[in-house]
Amino acid sequence: MVIGQAEGILMERLGIDSRQAIDRIRLASYELGRKLDVATEIVVTREVPDVSWP
Repeated sequence: MVIGQAEGILMERLGIDSRQAIDRIRLASYELGRKLDVATEIVVTREVPDVSWP
């Protein structure tokens, strides 16, 4: 549920598709060394994590 919400927020904020949003959540999780709490942080703060996107 929270991953789907985070996905939707990234899609809306960044104008990207579903696959790109999931890829960004995965990359943020990897770069920040955190798992599901990255998606939770996106939902709670409504902000895009500050990581290096390809």
